[in-house]
Formats: sequence, structure tokens, C-alpha cells
Amino acid sequence: MSTAINAQNVILPAGSAKLGTREYDVRLNSSPDVVSQLNDMPIKWVNGAMVYIRDVAYVRDGAGVQTNIVRNNGRHGTYMSVLKNGNASSLTVVNEVKAMLASIKPSLPASLDVQLLADQSIFVRSSISGVVREAVIAACLTALMILVFLGSWRSTVIIATSIPLAILCSIMGLAALGRRST
Repeated sequence: MSTAINAQNVILPAGSAKLGTREYDVRLNSSPDVVSQLNDMPIKWVNGAMVYIRDVAYVRDGAGVQTNIVRNNGRHGTYMSVLKNGNASSLTVVNEVKAMLASIKPSLPASLDVQLLADQSIFVRSSISGVVREAVIAACLTALMILVFLGSWRSTVIIATSIPLAILCSIMGLAALGRRST
């Protein structure tokens, strides 16, 4: 039956017609204008008689069975998830979404309450600060070990500056290759 509906319900792009200063859409499709017309679509010939959709099913305009409900503080709501692709920066996406929401909020009706329910950038920022903190601790401990075991301030300063420089050079290399750090 779905094959018959797909064969009868063809929507072909037809374009538009510009007449004077107006542009009109040109519709060339066999899609019915009213849902009840789907009942009159033929499926196939059986024993010299046409079988219509109304003979095997009844088509009506209705919603599917609800399988999920969004509630926030006990009130119905709508949930929209924004996901980034692999090449985007999590922090950039979150900052741009927040800026977009701030710019459109004044134009929304007062009864519409738009809220951010989850913010992944909190975890990303926390991870970045944790990595920076651990890198500083590692550099300090390495410099301390060099100073204690070699007793040379010169070697300690060289090691203490070469570790951050190596990290900075690797970040610059990744940026030159088009890789983002967050």
C-alpha cells in the first residue's frame, strides 16, 4: 500500500513564474489538497476491479501517539537540543547560541519563557582550566626536581621555559593546520 501511495503522491519541483513585479510558485504535483482524498487513491487491480485505499484502510488527519513529554518545573514545554558537529568549537557554539537567544528574546511574547536547561561549555571550561592547572603544577615540579638534583639555576630556567614553549608551539602548529583546541 505504501508503494501505491508513493507512486500516486508525487511532488515535482516546478519552479516559479515572474509576472510583472510579482513572483508566483508553480505547483505541478499529484499530491491531494485534502487528506480525505487519499482514501480515493487506487492501489491495484484485483480480478478486474480497482482496489482503493478506502477499501483496506481509512486515512485521516491526526497526530501520532505521543511518546514523550517535556516538563520543566511541572509545566509543559518544548525542548530543542543544539548539537555541534565535529569541526566546531563547543565554546564558540555555546557563546553564539547564547548571543542569539539574547538578541531574539526582546522580540518574543512576554508569556514565552526561553531557558537554557543544559550548558556543555561549563564542563569544557572546567576541563581546560584543569589541564592548565595540572600543566603548571607539572612544570613547577619538573623545575623543582631539576633544581634539587642538578643544583643548577640555569638548567632549571631552561627546562621551566622550554615546557610552556613546547606546548605553545604545538598549539600554534595545530592552529596552522586548521585544528581547533576546544
